[in-house]
Amino acid sequence: MGKAVYILSVFIYAVWAIDVFSVVGLFNGAFLSEKNHFKNVSLSYMALSFFLIFLSSVLSARKFKTLLAIFTLPLSVINLFIVWYCLYYGSLIGSDDVSAVFSTNIQETKEFILTVLDYRFAAAVLISAAPYPLIYFMRPFKITSRVLLAVMLILPAMIVLLTYDKRWVIREIAALKIYDTYSRTEEDRARFFALLEETSEKEVYFDNISGSLNNDNDQIFVLVISESQNRLHFSVYGYNRETTPFLRSIADDLYIFSDINSAAVYTNASVEKMITFADNHNDMQGYESGDLIRFFKDAGFKTYWLSNQYYLGPHDSLYSAIAYKADEAVFLNKISSFFLETESYDEALLPYFDKILKDKDTKKKFVVLHLIGSHAPYEMRYPEGRGSFGWDMGIKDVMGGISKQKDIATYDNSIEYTDSILKDIISGLKASGDDSYLLFLSDHGVDVYDTYPDKSLPRSNSTLSPSMYQIPFIVWLSESYKNNYPGVAERMKKALNRRYQTDRVIHTIIDLSRLQHHFYAEEDSVISDNYTEKPVIINGAVIGKDGAPAPDGYGK
Repeated sequence: MGKAVYILSVFIYAVWAIDVFSVVGLFNGAFLSEKNHFKNVSLSYMALSFFLIFLSSVLSARKFKTLLAIFTLPLSVINLFIVWYCLYYGSLIGSDDVSAVFSTNIQETKEFILTVLDYRFAAAVLISAAPYPLIYFMRPFKITSRVLLAVMLILPAMIVLLTYDKRWVIREIAALKIYDTYSRTEEDRARFFALLEETSEKEVYFDNISGSLNNDNDQIFVLVISESQNRLHFSVYGYNRETTPFLRSIADDLYIFSDINSAAVYTNASVEKMITFADNHNDMQGYESGDLIRFFKDAGFKTYWLSNQYYLGPHDSLYSAIAYKADEAVFLNKISSFFLETESYDEALLPYFDKILKDKDTKKKFVVLHLIGSHAPYEMRYPEGRGSFGWDMGIKDVMGGISKQKDIATYDNSIEYTDSILKDIISGLKASGDDSYLLFLSDHGVDVYDTYPDKSLPRSNSTLSPSMYQIPFIVWLSESYKNNYPGVAERMKKALNRRYQTDRVIHTIIDLSRLQHHFYAEEDSVISDNYTEKPVIINGAVIGKDGAPAPDGYGK
Protein backbone atom coordinates (compact mmCIF):
# COMPACT_ATOMS: atom_id res chain seq x y z
CA MET A 1 0.00 0.00 0.00
CA GLY A 2 2.93 2.33 0.76
CA LYS A 3 4.16 2.45 -2.83
CA ALA A 4 0.67 3.18 -4.13
CA VAL A 5 0.29 6.03 -1.62
CA TYR A 6 3.58 7.58 -2.76
CA ILE A 7 2.67 7.31 -6.44
CA LEU A 8 -0.83 8.72 -5.90
CA SER A 9 0.49 11.49 -3.67
CA VAL A 10 3.13 12.64 -6.16
CA PHE A 11 0.60 12.49 -9.01
CA ILE A 12 -1.89 14.69 -7.15
CA TYR A 13 0.87 17.10 -6.19
CA ALA A 14 1.91 17.38 -9.84
CA VAL A 15 -1.68 18.20 -10.79
CA TRP A 16 -1.76 20.93 -8.17
CA ALA A 17 1.52 22.33 -9.43
CA ILE A 18 -0.11 22.69 -12.86
CA ASP A 19 -3.05 24.34 -11.13
CA VAL A 20 -0.77 27.01 -9.69
CA PHE A 21 0.55 27.85 -13.15
CA SER A 22 -2.72 27.71 -15.10
CA VAL A 23 -5.35 28.92 -12.66
CA VAL A 24 -3.54 31.09 -10.15
CA GLY A 25 -2.58 33.33 -13.02
CA LEU A 26 1.17 33.70 -13.49
CA PHE A 27 0.71 33.17 -17.22
CA ASN A 28 -2.99 32.50 -17.73
CA GLY A 29 -4.99 34.60 -15.29
CA ALA A 30 -5.65 37.71 -17.34
CA PHE A 31 -9.41 37.62 -16.89
CA LEU A 32 -9.52 37.11 -13.12
CA SER A 33 -10.54 40.03 -10.97
CA GLU A 34 -8.04 41.21 -8.35
CA LYS A 35 -10.14 39.68 -5.57
CA ASN A 36 -10.48 36.31 -7.26
CA HIS A 37 -6.87 36.36 -8.35
CA PHE A 38 -5.61 36.75 -4.80
CA LYS A 39 -8.11 34.19 -3.52
CA ASN A 40 -6.83 31.65 -6.03
CA VAL A 41 -3.22 32.51 -5.25
CA SER A 42 -3.54 32.17 -1.50
CA LEU A 43 -5.97 29.26 -1.23
CA SER A 44 -4.36 27.23 -3.99
CA TYR A 45 -0.98 27.65 -2.34
CA MET A 46 -2.47 26.67 1.02
CA ALA A 47 -3.76 23.48 -0.57
CA LEU A 48 -0.34 22.77 -2.10
CA SER A 49 1.34 23.40 1.24
CA PHE A 50 -1.12 21.16 3.05
CA PHE A 51 -0.37 18.29 0.74
CA LEU A 52 3.38 18.92 0.94
CA ILE A 53 3.15 18.61 4.72
CA PHE A 54 1.02 15.50 4.32
CA LEU A 55 3.66 13.91 2.10
CA SER A 56 6.31 14.71 4.66
CA SER A 57 4.29 13.08 7.41
CA VAL A 58 4.08 9.73 5.64
CA LEU A 59 7.70 9.65 4.44
CA SER A 60 10.46 8.32 6.59
CA ALA A 61 13.41 8.31 4.18
CA ARG A 62 15.51 11.47 4.56
CA LYS A 63 16.69 11.32 0.95
CA PHE A 64 13.07 11.28 -0.28
CA LYS A 65 12.32 14.36 1.82
CA THR A 66 15.37 16.13 0.42
CA LEU A 67 14.29 15.29 -3.11
CA LEU A 68 10.78 16.59 -2.35
CA ALA A 69 12.19 19.87 -1.01
CA ILE A 70 14.46 20.34 -4.03
CA PHE A 71 11.59 19.58 -6.42
CA THR A 72 9.16 22.03 -4.84
CA LEU A 73 11.56 24.86 -4.02
CA PRO A 74 11.44 26.52 -7.48
CA LEU A 75 7.66 26.39 -7.38
CA SER A 76 7.66 28.01 -3.96
CA VAL A 77 9.96 30.81 -5.16
CA ILE A 78 7.55 31.48 -8.01
CA ASN A 79 4.64 31.47 -5.57
CA LEU A 80 6.54 33.84 -3.30
CA PHE A 81 6.72 36.26 -6.23
CA ILE A 82 3.02 35.75 -7.07
CA VAL A 83 1.81 36.24 -3.49
CA TRP A 84 4.03 39.27 -2.94
CA TYR A 85 2.95 40.85 -6.25
CA CYS A 86 -0.73 40.45 -5.33
CA LEU A 87 -0.16 41.97 -1.90
CA TYR A 88 2.01 44.81 -3.20
CA TYR A 89 0.25 45.80 -6.45
CA GLY A 90 -3.20 44.28 -6.06
CA SER A 91 -3.17 43.08 -9.67
CA LEU A 92 -1.95 40.37 -12.03
CA ILE A 93 1.68 39.84 -13.02
CA GLY A 94 2.55 41.37 -16.37
CA SER A 95 4.98 40.01 -18.92
CA ASP A 96 7.22 43.02 -18.32
CA ASP A 97 7.71 41.91 -14.73
CA VAL A 98 8.51 38.35 -15.76
CA SER A 99 10.99 39.59 -18.35
CA ALA A 100 12.64 41.80 -15.72
CA VAL A 101 13.27 38.77 -13.52
CA PHE A 102 15.23 37.04 -16.29
CA SER A 103 17.15 40.12 -17.43
CA THR A 104 18.12 41.74 -14.12
CA ASN A 105 21.62 41.87 -12.60
CA ILE A 106 22.78 41.52 -8.99
CA GLN A 107 22.92 45.26 -8.31
CA GLU A 108 19.42 45.84 -9.70
CA THR A 109 18.16 42.90 -7.64
CA LYS A 110 19.61 44.42 -4.45
CA GLU A 111 18.04 47.80 -5.19
CA PHE A 112 14.70 46.20 -6.01
CA ILE A 113 14.64 44.13 -2.81
CA LEU A 114 15.53 47.15 -0.68
CA THR A 115 12.71 49.09 -2.35
CA VAL A 116 9.98 46.54 -1.73
CA LEU A 117 11.02 45.18 1.67
CA ASP A 118 8.00 45.77 3.89
CA TYR A 119 5.38 43.83 5.82
CA ARG A 120 3.83 42.53 2.58
CA PHE A 121 7.11 40.98 1.49
CA ALA A 122 7.54 39.43 4.94
CA ALA A 123 4.00 38.00 4.76
CA ALA A 124 4.70 36.51 1.33
CA VAL A 125 7.91 34.91 2.60
CA LEU A 126 6.09 33.38 5.58
CA ILE A 127 3.28 32.03 3.41
CA SER A 128 5.69 30.56 0.87
CA ALA A 129 8.19 29.12 3.38
CA ALA A 130 5.70 27.75 5.91
CA PRO A 131 5.71 24.09 4.78
CA TYR A 132 9.49 23.63 4.59
CA PRO A 133 10.42 23.36 8.27
CA LEU A 134 7.73 20.72 8.61
CA ILE A 135 9.27 18.60 5.83
CA TYR A 136 12.21 17.81 8.05
CA PHE A 137 10.91 18.27 11.57
CA MET A 138 7.51 16.61 11.35
CA ARG A 139 7.76 13.10 12.71
CA PRO A 140 6.56 10.43 10.30
CA PHE A 141 3.62 8.29 11.27
CA LYS A 142 2.01 5.22 9.84
CA ILE A 143 -1.45 5.38 8.31
CA THR A 144 -3.35 2.37 9.56
CA SER A 145 -6.83 3.55 8.64
CA ARG A 146 -7.91 3.66 5.04
CA VAL A 147 -10.62 6.14 6.05
CA LEU A 148 -7.99 8.51 7.45
CA LEU A 149 -5.91 8.14 4.30
CA ALA A 150 -8.97 8.92 2.16
CA VAL A 151 -9.79 12.01 4.24
CA MET A 152 -6.22 13.32 4.04
CA LEU A 153 -6.22 12.91 0.27
CA ILE A 154 -9.75 14.15 -0.40
CA LEU A 155 -9.68 17.22 1.88
CA PRO A 156 -6.92 19.11 0.01
CA ALA A 157 -8.41 17.96 -3.29
CA MET A 158 -11.70 19.60 -2.26
CA ILE A 159 -9.85 22.82 -1.41
CA VAL A 160 -8.30 22.87 -4.87
CA LEU A 161 -11.67 22.24 -6.52
CA LEU A 162 -13.17 25.13 -4.57
CA THR A 163 -10.39 27.50 -5.65
CA TYR A 164 -10.23 26.25 -9.21
CA ASP A 165 -11.76 28.39 -11.92
CA LYS A 166 -14.67 26.08 -12.74
CA ARG A 167 -15.27 27.79 -16.07
CA TRP A 168 -11.76 26.79 -17.13
CA VAL A 169 -12.50 23.15 -16.26
CA ILE A 170 -15.80 23.21 -18.13
CA ARG A 171 -14.26 24.80 -21.21
CA GLU A 172 -11.46 22.23 -21.36
CA ILE A 173 -13.75 19.20 -21.19
CA ALA A 174 -15.87 19.05 -24.33
CA ALA A 175 -18.80 17.05 -22.89
CA LEU A 176 -19.11 19.38 -19.89
CA LYS A 177 -18.85 22.44 -22.12
CA ILE A 178 -21.64 21.25 -24.42
CA TYR A 179 -23.91 20.46 -21.48
CA ASP A 180 -23.14 23.71 -19.68
CA THR A 181 -23.69 25.77 -22.83
CA TYR A 182 -27.05 24.16 -23.43
CA SER A 183 -28.30 24.35 -19.84
CA ARG A 184 -27.23 27.96 -19.23
CA THR A 185 -28.55 29.16 -22.57
CA GLU A 186 -31.93 27.53 -21.96
CA GLU A 187 -32.14 29.05 -18.48
CA ASP A 188 -31.31 32.50 -19.86
CA ARG A 189 -33.75 32.03 -22.73
CA ALA A 190 -36.60 31.28 -20.32
CA ARG A 191 -35.65 34.31 -18.21
CA PHE A 192 -35.48 36.50 -21.32
CA PHE A 193 -38.94 35.62 -22.59
CA ALA A 194 -40.41 36.17 -19.13
CA LEU A 195 -38.84 39.63 -19.18
CA LEU A 196 -40.11 40.20 -22.72
CA GLU A 197 -43.65 39.49 -21.55
CA GLU A 198 -43.20 41.84 -18.60
CA THR A 199 -41.95 44.69 -20.81
CA SER A 200 -44.88 44.19 -23.18
CA GLU A 201 -47.36 44.52 -20.32
CA LYS A 202 -45.80 47.82 -19.23
CA GLU A 203 -45.00 49.25 -22.66
CA VAL A 204 -45.42 53.02 -23.03
CA TYR A 205 -47.05 54.27 -26.27
CA PHE A 206 -46.44 57.71 -27.76
CA ASP A 207 -49.37 59.63 -29.20
CA ASN A 208 -49.26 62.86 -31.17
CA ILE A 209 -45.65 62.75 -32.33
CA SER A 210 -45.03 65.61 -34.72
CA GLY A 211 -42.02 66.70 -36.71
CA SER A 212 -40.50 68.76 -39.48
CA LEU A 213 -39.49 65.94 -41.82
CA ASN A 214 -39.55 66.42 -45.58
CA ASN A 215 -42.05 63.73 -46.53
CA ASP A 216 -41.02 63.89 -50.19
CA ASN A 217 -37.74 62.21 -49.31
CA ASP A 218 -36.91 58.77 -47.91
CA GLN A 219 -35.34 58.81 -44.48
CA ILE A 220 -32.95 56.30 -42.94
CA PHE A 221 -31.60 57.20 -39.53
CA VAL A 222 -28.86 54.98 -38.10
CA LEU A 223 -27.60 54.54 -34.56
CA VAL A 224 -24.39 52.50 -34.23
CA ILE A 225 -23.60 51.35 -30.70
CA SER A 226 -20.16 49.84 -30.29
CA GLU A 227 -18.70 48.06 -27.28
CA SER A 228 -15.88 48.83 -24.81
CA GLN A 229 -14.23 51.54 -26.91
CA ASN A 230 -12.70 54.60 -25.27
CA ARG A 231 -11.93 57.60 -27.43
CA LEU A 232 -8.29 57.77 -26.30
CA HIS A 233 -7.50 54.94 -28.74
CA PHE A 234 -9.14 56.63 -31.77
CA SER A 235 -6.71 58.40 -34.09
CA VAL A 236 -9.55 60.69 -35.14
CA TYR A 237 -9.36 61.92 -31.52
CA GLY A 238 -5.56 62.35 -31.69
CA TYR A 239 -4.27 58.87 -30.76
CA ASN A 240 -0.73 58.31 -32.05
CA ARG A 241 -1.60 55.07 -33.88
CA GLU A 242 -3.71 55.20 -37.04
CA THR A 243 -6.63 53.22 -35.68
CA THR A 244 -9.35 55.08 -37.61
CA PRO A 245 -7.99 55.77 -41.10
CA PHE A 246 -11.43 56.03 -42.68
CA LEU A 247 -12.87 58.40 -40.09
CA ARG A 248 -9.77 60.58 -40.35
CA SER A 249 -10.09 60.64 -44.14
CA ILE A 250 -13.62 62.09 -43.90
CA ALA A 251 -13.07 64.12 -40.73
CA ASP A 252 -14.21 67.32 -42.47
CA ASP A 253 -17.61 65.69 -43.04
CA LEU A 254 -17.96 64.50 -39.44
CA TYR A 255 -19.11 66.15 -36.25
CA ILE A 256 -16.68 64.84 -33.64
CA PHE A 257 -17.79 65.58 -30.08
CA SER A 258 -14.92 65.95 -27.63
CA ASP A 259 -16.42 65.45 -24.15
CA ILE A 260 -19.07 62.73 -24.21
CA ASN A 261 -19.35 60.28 -21.32
CA SER A 262 -21.15 56.96 -21.10
CA ALA A 263 -24.21 56.51 -18.92
CA ALA A 264 -22.48 53.69 -17.01
CA VAL A 265 -19.44 51.43 -17.33
CA TYR A 266 -21.44 48.26 -17.97
CA THR A 267 -23.32 47.43 -21.17
CA ASN A 268 -26.71 46.60 -19.72
CA ALA A 269 -27.03 49.76 -17.61
CA SER A 270 -25.52 51.98 -20.29
CA VAL A 271 -27.56 50.77 -23.28
CA GLU A 272 -30.75 50.74 -21.23
CA LYS A 273 -30.24 54.43 -20.43
CA MET A 274 -29.45 55.21 -24.09
CA ILE A 275 -32.68 53.74 -25.45
CA THR A 276 -35.14 54.75 -22.72
CA PHE A 277 -36.24 57.99 -21.11
CA ALA A 278 -34.77 56.89 -17.79
CA ASP A 279 -31.56 58.77 -16.98
CA ASN A 280 -29.20 59.39 -14.10
CA HIS A 281 -31.14 62.46 -12.99
CA ASN A 282 -34.73 61.23 -12.89
CA ASP A 283 -36.62 58.53 -11.01
CA MET A 284 -37.86 56.64 -14.08
CA GLN A 285 -37.18 52.91 -14.30
CA GLY A 286 -35.85 51.52 -17.56
CA TYR A 287 -38.42 50.25 -20.03
CA GLU A 288 -41.26 51.56 -17.84
CA SER A 289 -40.24 55.08 -18.91
CA GLY A 290 -40.79 54.45 -22.64
CA ASP A 291 -38.20 53.38 -25.18
CA LEU A 292 -36.67 54.42 -28.49
CA ILE A 293 -38.00 51.51 -30.55
CA ARG A 294 -41.61 52.15 -29.54
CA PHE A 295 -41.12 55.89 -30.10
CA PHE A 296 -40.00 55.48 -33.71
CA LYS A 297 -42.70 52.92 -34.40
CA ASP A 298 -45.31 55.39 -33.20
CA ALA A 299 -43.65 58.09 -35.34
CA GLY A 300 -44.32 55.98 -38.45
CA PHE A 301 -40.85 54.46 -38.92
CA LYS A 302 -40.04 50.85 -39.61
CA THR A 303 -37.59 49.83 -36.90
CA TYR A 304 -34.62 47.49 -37.12
CA TRP A 305 -32.23 46.16 -34.50
CA LEU A 306 -29.18 44.36 -35.93
CA SER A 307 -26.98 42.93 -33.21
CA ASN A 308 -23.73 41.03 -33.03
CA GLN A 309 -24.08 41.12 -29.25
CA TYR A 310 -25.66 38.54 -26.98
CA TYR A 311 -29.30 38.91 -26.11
CA LEU A 312 -29.31 36.24 -23.42
CA GLY A 313 -27.59 36.65 -20.09
CA PRO A 314 -27.76 38.65 -16.86
CA HIS A 315 -26.04 41.67 -18.45
CA ASP A 316 -27.93 41.69 -21.74
CA SER A 317 -31.54 40.64 -21.38
CA LEU A 318 -33.12 43.90 -20.24
CA TYR A 319 -32.20 46.12 -23.18
CA SER A 320 -32.51 43.11 -25.51
CA ALA A 321 -36.15 42.75 -24.52
CA ILE A 322 -36.68 46.26 -25.92
CA ALA A 323 -34.57 45.58 -28.99
CA TYR A 324 -36.38 42.31 -29.69
CA LYS A 325 -39.61 44.22 -30.31
CA ALA A 326 -38.24 46.06 -33.34
CA ASP A 327 -40.09 45.32 -36.59
CA GLU A 328 -37.04 43.35 -37.66
CA ALA A 329 -34.66 42.11 -34.95
CA VAL A 330 -31.53 40.15 -35.83
CA PHE A 331 -29.31 38.68 -33.11
CA LEU A 332 -26.36 36.77 -34.49
CA ASN A 333 -25.21 35.38 -31.12
CA LYS A 334 -27.76 32.98 -29.72
CA ILE A 335 -25.83 31.57 -26.75
CA SER A 336 -25.65 33.03 -23.27
CA SER A 337 -23.21 35.91 -22.76
CA PHE A 338 -21.73 33.90 -19.88
CA PHE A 339 -19.43 32.14 -22.36
CA LEU A 340 -17.98 35.32 -23.96
CA GLU A 341 -17.95 33.52 -27.30
CA THR A 342 -19.19 34.96 -30.57
CA GLU A 343 -20.16 33.15 -33.72
CA SER A 344 -19.40 36.03 -36.10
CA TYR A 345 -17.50 39.26 -36.64
CA ASP A 346 -19.31 42.59 -36.93
CA GLU A 347 -19.11 42.48 -40.72
CA ALA A 348 -21.73 39.72 -40.62
CA LEU A 349 -24.30 42.49 -39.94
CA LEU A 350 -23.54 44.27 -43.21
CA PRO A 351 -25.62 42.02 -45.54
CA TYR A 352 -28.66 42.69 -43.34
CA PHE A 353 -27.98 46.42 -43.49
CA ASP A 354 -27.54 46.31 -47.27
CA LYS A 355 -30.92 44.62 -47.57
CA ILE A 356 -32.49 47.45 -45.58
CA LEU A 357 -30.86 50.04 -47.85
CA LYS A 358 -32.21 48.31 -50.94
CA ASP A 359 -35.77 48.25 -49.62
CA LYS A 360 -37.32 51.15 -51.55
CA ASP A 361 -40.87 50.33 -50.48
CA THR A 362 -40.25 51.63 -46.96
CA LYS A 363 -40.02 55.41 -46.75
CA LYS A 364 -38.94 55.84 -43.13
CA LYS A 365 -36.41 53.59 -41.41
CA PHE A 366 -34.76 53.69 -38.03
CA VAL A 367 -31.86 51.26 -37.69
CA VAL A 368 -29.77 50.30 -34.67
CA LEU A 369 -26.58 48.34 -35.28
CA HIS A 370 -25.19 46.94 -32.03
CA LEU A 371 -21.58 45.88 -32.61
CA ILE A 372 -19.43 43.57 -30.51
CA GLY A 373 -16.73 46.20 -31.09
CA SER A 374 -13.85 45.74 -28.65
CA HIS A 375 -15.43 43.35 -26.19
CA ALA A 376 -12.67 41.32 -24.52
CA PRO A 377 -10.88 39.20 -25.58
CA TYR A 378 -9.88 41.78 -28.17
CA GLU A 379 -8.11 39.42 -30.56
CA MET A 380 -11.40 37.62 -31.15
CA ARG A 381 -13.14 40.75 -32.50
CA TYR A 382 -11.51 40.91 -35.94
CA PRO A 383 -10.68 38.29 -38.57
CA GLU A 384 -7.30 36.61 -38.63
CA GLY A 385 -4.92 38.52 -40.86
CA ARG A 386 -6.64 41.85 -40.23
CA GLY A 387 -5.10 44.49 -38.02
CA SER A 388 -2.13 46.75 -38.63
CA PHE A 389 -0.62 46.50 -35.16
CA GLY A 390 1.61 43.67 -34.02
CA TRP A 391 3.52 42.90 -30.85
CA ASP A 392 6.68 41.13 -29.71
CA MET A 393 5.80 37.76 -28.26
CA GLY A 394 6.69 37.61 -24.57
CA ILE A 395 6.76 34.78 -22.06
CA LYS A 396 3.19 35.46 -21.04
CA ASP A 397 1.96 35.30 -24.66
CA VAL A 398 3.78 32.01 -25.27
CA MET A 399 2.22 30.45 -22.18
CA GLY A 400 -1.30 31.43 -23.23
CA GLY A 401 -1.67 34.71 -21.37
CA ILE A 402 -1.95 38.28 -22.64
CA SER A 403 0.99 40.63 -22.33
CA LYS A 404 0.78 44.41 -22.23
CA GLN A 405 1.97 44.73 -25.84
CA LYS A 406 -0.57 42.19 -27.07
CA ASP A 407 -3.37 43.75 -25.05
CA ILE A 408 -2.82 47.20 -26.53
CA ALA A 409 -2.16 45.94 -30.07
CA THR A 410 -5.25 43.72 -30.24
CA TYR A 411 -7.41 46.45 -28.69
CA ASP A 412 -6.19 48.94 -31.30
CA ASN A 413 -6.74 46.37 -34.06
CA SER A 414 -10.35 45.89 -32.93
CA ILE A 415 -10.92 49.66 -33.20
CA GLU A 416 -9.33 49.71 -36.65
CA TYR A 417 -11.75 46.93 -37.63
CA THR A 418 -14.70 48.95 -36.33
CA ASP A 419 -13.48 51.84 -38.50
CA SER A 420 -13.78 49.56 -41.54
CA ILE A 421 -17.34 48.62 -40.55
CA LEU A 422 -18.26 52.31 -40.30
CA LYS A 423 -16.74 52.84 -43.75
CA ASP A 424 -19.12 50.27 -45.27
CA ILE A 425 -22.15 51.65 -43.44
CA ILE A 426 -21.49 55.28 -44.36
CA SER A 427 -20.65 54.36 -47.95
CA GLY A 428 -24.00 52.59 -48.22
CA LEU A 429 -25.88 55.54 -46.76
CA LYS A 430 -24.09 57.96 -49.08
CA ALA A 431 -24.95 55.85 -52.12
CA SER A 432 -28.63 55.67 -51.16
CA GLY A 433 -29.10 59.44 -51.56
CA ASP A 434 -31.68 59.46 -48.76
CA ASP A 435 -32.05 61.94 -45.93
CA SER A 436 -29.85 60.14 -43.45
CA TYR A 437 -27.65 60.52 -40.44
CA LEU A 438 -25.37 58.15 -38.57
CA LEU A 439 -24.67 58.56 -34.87
CA PHE A 440 -21.77 56.43 -33.67
CA LEU A 441 -20.91 55.95 -29.99
CA SER A 442 -19.74 53.25 -27.60
CA ASP A 443 -21.70 51.85 -24.67
CA HIS A 444 -18.70 52.50 -22.39
CA GLY A 445 -14.92 52.29 -22.50
CA VAL A 446 -12.21 50.22 -20.86
CA ASP A 447 -8.82 51.20 -19.49
CA VAL A 448 -6.09 49.56 -21.58
CA TYR A 449 -2.98 50.80 -19.78
CA ASP A 450 -4.25 54.37 -20.10
CA THR A 451 -4.19 55.31 -16.42
CA TYR A 452 -1.36 53.16 -15.10
CA PRO A 453 1.60 52.01 -17.21
CA ASP A 454 1.38 48.42 -15.97
CA LYS A 455 -2.35 47.90 -15.51
CA SER A 456 -5.13 47.03 -17.89
CA LEU A 457 -8.14 47.83 -15.75
CA PRO A 458 -11.44 46.02 -16.16
CA ARG A 459 -14.67 47.97 -16.09
CA SER A 460 -15.29 48.65 -12.43
CA ASN A 461 -17.30 51.13 -10.42
CA SER A 462 -14.87 50.72 -7.52
CA THR A 463 -11.69 51.45 -9.55
CA LEU A 464 -13.23 53.98 -11.91
CA SER A 465 -10.97 55.70 -14.44
CA PRO A 466 -11.81 58.18 -17.22
CA SER A 467 -11.06 55.62 -19.94
CA MET A 468 -14.01 53.57 -18.73
CA TYR A 469 -16.55 56.29 -19.55
CA GLN A 470 -14.90 58.74 -22.00
CA ILE A 471 -16.28 57.47 -25.29
CA PRO A 472 -16.29 58.41 -28.99
CA PHE A 473 -19.39 60.27 -30.17
CA ILE A 474 -19.43 61.05 -33.89
CA VAL A 475 -22.21 62.16 -36.26
CA TRP A 476 -22.27 61.94 -40.05
CA LEU A 477 -24.97 63.68 -42.14
CA SER A 478 -25.87 62.95 -45.75
CA GLU A 479 -25.81 65.81 -48.26
CA SER A 480 -29.57 65.49 -48.71
CA TYR A 481 -30.09 65.77 -44.93
CA LYS A 482 -27.86 68.86 -44.69
CA ASN A 483 -29.67 70.52 -47.58
CA ASN A 484 -33.11 69.86 -46.09
CA TYR A 485 -32.20 70.70 -42.48
CA PRO A 486 -29.31 73.20 -42.63
CA GLY A 487 -29.95 74.45 -39.10
CA VAL A 488 -29.01 71.09 -37.58
CA ALA A 489 -25.48 71.17 -38.96
CA GLU A 490 -24.96 74.70 -37.68
CA ARG A 491 -26.20 73.78 -34.22
CA MET A 492 -23.87 70.77 -34.10
CA LYS A 493 -20.82 72.86 -34.93
CA LYS A 494 -21.53 74.95 -31.85
CA ALA A 495 -22.02 71.87 -29.67
CA LEU A 496 -18.83 69.90 -30.36
CA ASN A 497 -17.11 70.80 -27.07
CA ARG A 498 -20.11 70.50 -24.77
CA ARG A 499 -19.94 68.10 -21.85
CA TYR A 500 -22.64 65.45 -22.12
CA GLN A 501 -23.59 62.02 -20.87
CA THR A 502 -25.37 59.37 -22.94
CA ASP A 503 -28.09 58.71 -20.38
CA ARG A 504 -29.84 61.62 -22.17
CA VAL A 505 -28.88 60.69 -25.74
CA ILE A 506 -32.45 59.63 -26.60
CA HIS A 507 -33.30 63.36 -26.71
CA THR A 508 -30.42 64.06 -29.11
CA ILE A 509 -31.61 61.22 -31.37
CA ILE A 510 -35.14 62.62 -31.43
CA ASP A 511 -33.75 66.07 -32.21
CA LEU A 512 -31.58 64.71 -35.05
CA SER A 513 -34.66 62.93 -36.40
CA ARG A 514 -36.60 66.21 -36.52
CA LEU A 515 -39.37 64.84 -34.28
CA GLN A 516 -41.34 66.46 -31.46
CA HIS A 517 -43.21 65.03 -28.48
CA HIS A 518 -43.89 66.13 -24.92
CA PHE A 519 -41.45 63.43 -23.67
CA TYR A 520 -38.70 65.17 -25.61
CA ALA A 521 -36.73 67.65 -23.47
CA GLU A 522 -34.97 70.25 -25.59
CA GLU A 523 -32.48 71.04 -22.83
CA ASP A 524 -31.35 67.39 -22.83
CA SER A 525 -30.34 67.34 -26.49
CA VAL A 526 -26.64 68.12 -26.79
CA ILE A 527 -27.20 69.84 -30.17
CA SER A 528 -30.06 72.06 -28.99
CA ASP A 529 -29.57 75.81 -28.65
CA ASN A 530 -31.26 75.46 -25.26
CA TYR A 531 -29.00 72.64 -24.07
CA THR A 532 -28.36 72.63 -20.31
CA GLU A 533 -25.27 70.89 -18.96
CA LYS A 534 -25.88 68.48 -16.09
CA PRO A 535 -23.36 66.70 -13.84
CA VAL A 536 -21.84 63.49 -15.16
CA ILE A 537 -22.88 60.71 -12.79
CA ILE A 538 -21.37 57.22 -12.75
CA ASN A 539 -22.79 54.77 -10.22
CA GLY A 540 -24.11 57.64 -8.13
CA ALA A 541 -20.80 59.51 -8.09
CA VAL A 542 -20.60 62.98 -9.61
CA ILE A 543 -17.52 63.04 -11.85
CA GLY A 544 -15.57 66.27 -12.24
CA LYS A 545 -14.19 67.49 -15.56
CA ASP A 546 -10.73 66.26 -14.57
CA GLY A 547 -12.07 62.71 -14.33
CA ALA A 548 -12.02 62.63 -10.53
CA PRO A 549 -15.06 62.52 -8.23
CA ALA A 550 -16.40 66.03 -7.77
CA PRO A 551 -15.85 67.79 -4.40
CA ASP A 552 -19.51 67.34 -3.53
CA GLY A 553 -18.88 63.59 -3.56
CA TYR A 554 -21.92 61.50 -4.24
CA GLY A 555 -25.48 62.10 -5.19
CA LYS A 556 -27.47 63.62 -8.00
